[in-house]
This record gives sequence, structure tokens and C-alpha cells, in this order.
Amino acid sequence: LKEYNPEKKVTFTSQALLKLISYKWEGNIRQLKNIVTRVVTLSRNNKITVEDLPKEIYDSNKTTETEDPIKLETVEKEHIKNVLKLCDGNQKKAAEMMGIHRNTLAKKIKDYQISI
Repeated sequence: LKEYNPEKKVTFTSQALLKLISYKWEGNIRQLKNIVTRVVTLSRNNKITVEDLPKEIYDSNKTTETEDPIKLETVEKEHIKNVLKLCDGNQKKAAEMMGIHRNTLAKKIKDYQISI
């Protein structure tokens, strides 16, 4: 956000951030940068919500009634992996983003056998 629109004090809601983190970025970092630039430019206020995201991201990962529920630990493990990827493996920064203590993150990395 700071890189692409430093004059605006825009933040993502936690739900919007989770959508961005869990989205399968086929276009990699360029696609993410384009999306962030677009939503920040078009934002009417300082909080970007899930509804402000493009439809392909907003609708991604929606479960249907026929799908089996996903285990919480599976979701948590994927979330941790995605946040670590966003932070280039920096555990301190990742823990701060997730609002948990760094030791808690280290334990979860060990428990889930996440390679960094």
C-alpha cells in the first residue's frame, strides 16, 4: 500500500486481507500489485473491504453446500504459509501481521512442519 499510494492512508480490513492472502495468484506479484493499485485508487474511504476487491478475488474460495468442511488446522497452516511468503520468511514480521506472538508462530511452524 505504501509503495503504490503513499499519500493515501488506506488499510485493508482483516477479511479483505485474508481474501488477498488466500487467493491463488496465477499472475504472481504483478497481479497482486495491479489489484492493490486499482482498489486503492478506486477506494472511497480509508478501509478496503472484501466488497471492494475484484469479483474474481471476492468470489474465490467460496464453499458450496456439497463441499466437505475444511479442517481449521488446514486453513491455519495455509494462512501461516501465505503470510510467511508475503513476509519473505520473516517470522517476526509475519507474527505481527497475524497479531500473534513470535513464539506462538514458531511453535505453529514446528507443529505444522512448515518449511521456510
